[in-house]
Amino acid sequence: MKNKLFLTAIVMGCVLSISYLYNFNFTGIDDANIYFVYMKHLANRNGLVYNIGGEKVEGFTSILWTLIGASIFKFTNNIEIGLLILNLFILAFSLFISIKIIQTFNVGKFEIKKYIFFFIGLLYIFPGFYDWTVFSLLETGLWTFELILMSFLLILPYINPTIYFNKSSKWMLFLLPLLLITRPESLLLCLIFIFIRFVQLLIEKEKFSVAFIHVLPMIICYFLTLIILTTWRIYYFGYPLPNTYYVKISNDVFSNINEGFIYFFKFIIRYNPFIFLFFISIVACFRYFLNNKKVNNRLKAIFVLAIISIVGLGIPFYTGGDHFRMARFYQPYVPIIYVCFILIIEEISEKYNFLQKIFSSYFRICFCLIFLSLLPTKNIYSLFFNKKHTIAIEFEIAKAGRKIGNELNYFFNNTTKPSIAIITAGGIAYTYNGYVNDVLGLNNVEVAHSTSNRPKNILNGHRAFNKNVFLKQKPDLFLFEFTKDTSNYIPITKRENFDSSFGGKVIKHIYKDSTFLNEYSNVYIKNKESNKILIAFASNTFLNNLDKNKYEITLVN
Repeated sequence: MKNKLFLTAIVMGCVLSISYLYNFNFTGIDDANIYFVYMKHLANRNGLVYNIGGEKVEGFTSILWTLIGASIFKFTNNIEIGLLILNLFILAFSLFISIKIIQTFNVGKFEIKKYIFFFIGLLYIFPGFYDWTVFSLLETGLWTFELILMSFLLILPYINPTIYFNKSSKWMLFLLPLLLITRPESLLLCLIFIFIRFVQLLIEKEKFSVAFIHVLPMIICYFLTLIILTTWRIYYFGYPLPNTYYVKISNDVFSNINEGFIYFFKFIIRYNPFIFLFFISIVACFRYFLNNKKVNNRLKAIFVLAIISIVGLGIPFYTGGDHFRMARFYQPYVPIIYVCFILIIEEISEKYNFLQKIFSSYFRICFCLIFLSLLPTKNIYSLFFNKKHTIAIEFEIAKAGRKIGNELNYFFNNTTKPSIAIITAGGIAYTYNGYVNDVLGLNNVEVAHSTSNRPKNILNGHRAFNKNVFLKQKPDLFLFEFTKDTSNYIPITKRENFDSSFGGKVIKHIYKDSTFLNEYSNVYIKNKESNKILIAFASNTFLNNLDKNKYEITLVN
C-alpha cells in the first residue's frame, strides 16, 4: 500500500510539474472542446448534434469518450475538471498495470524498484505522454489504458500459471467492444489481438481446431459489434462511417505512407529517440533467442508486447499521421514500448554485462536518464523555455475561441444570433449560442461528403473546405475578429503572408473569389450600446436585415 501511495505521489509530481512548466490551462485543446459540444447537447437530450436543432453528425472520434463526458455533464457543467480527474485515475491504473508486468517478470525486489524508477523516468524525460493522456482532455488517456489492459490480458497466462487462457480471454471478450467504440484504429488492432491469442494457443501446442474454437467467440463479438455499430450509424446519422472519416479520406495511399514516414521520423528525432534503442533491443533479443533456442514465459511476453508496439508505430504509415505536435498517435504505445524494453533488458542482461552495471545503482540509472533526455531536438529542457513546440498553442486556440464565442453572445445580445463560419471548430462552438458552420467539414456533413478538389499540400484532415458548399450554405459571418481601434487596422486577408498561411490555404483563398465578393462584404460592425467593433466578411443578406438602430455598418477599405 505504501509503495502504491509513493508511486502515485511521484506520478502526480510529474503531472503537476509539466502542467506548471508548460503553463497549461485546463480548457483542453480545441478538439476536446468539440467533444464538449456533443457531450453537452447529448446530456441535455438534444442528441448527437453540433448545433441544437441541426443535423445529426458524428464529428467526434470516440463514441465511448462522448458518452462518458455526457454522463459527467449530467452532474456538473465543469466538464474540464471532471475529465481531468478521470484522466488522472485512468493514468494511475495504466501505470499500475504496466508496473505489475515489470514486477512479475523480475527477480528480487531491489532490482524491481530500479526498473520501476527507470520506467517512470522514461515517461517523464521524453515529451508528450502526460500532455496527451492527461491535459488534452481527449480520449488519449482512455485509449492508453485500454491498450495496456489488453496487453496485460494477452500475457496474463504467462504471469500466473493458475490463470488459464480461458479466464483472460473472457475479459478480452468484454474489452473488445469498448475498444471498437473508443478509436477507429481498433478495427485493425482488435483483429491483431485476436490473432495473437490464436497464435499463443498454437505455440502452447493446442490443436488448430481447439485454438480456433477458443477465439471464435472473440471473432463473433468483433463482427457483431461492428454490425450493430454500423447499423446504428446508418439509422442515426445516415452514413456507415463517422463524419471524421469522410473529412480525412484520401485515395492517395503513397501520399499517406510518405506523410506517415515524416510523422514517424519527426517523433523519433524531435521527441523520442529512445525508439531507436527499442528496435536495437528487439534485434539483440532475437539474436539471444537464436543462440539459446529456449523460450520462457518472459520471452513469450516480450513477443506479444513487441508485436503490439510495432503495429502501433506502423498504423500512422497507413493513415498519414497527424498534424498535432508531440505525436499523439504514438503516445498511448509508449508505456508498452518501455515495459517491453525493460523485459528485454532483464532477459539479455546475463549476456551483456554492461546492462547489469547500468542497473546496479540509482546513480547510473539517473545518469542514463539525463543523457537520454538530452537527445531529442525538442528535449524537455528546451520546451520549458520555448513552448512553441509543445501542445500549449492548442490550449490557447481553445481559450481564444471560447472568449470570441462569449464576445459574440454579448455583441449580439437581445437580437437574433447570426450564423458564423469558423475554421477552429471547438472553443467558439462551445460558448457561442448561435448557429456554427464548420467550414472544414468535421462537423458539417455536406462539406465532409464533397470529396472533389482536395489539395495535397494542406495538413491531413484540413482539406475538405469547398467553395460551392460554402456559398450554398451561406453563413452570415466569416473571418471575423474584434478590435478597439479601426484607424490602424489591417484586414485579415490583407495581412502579410496570409495567402500562404495555413488559414489562407485551407479556405482556398475564397476571399478573392468573385462570387464570394458579390455576396459578402468586408465590414466594420459597431455595437452602438457597447461601442465594440466586429470586423467580418458578412453576407449582404445579413447586413440588409441587421437592425440599424443598434448597429452601425462601415465598409472596410
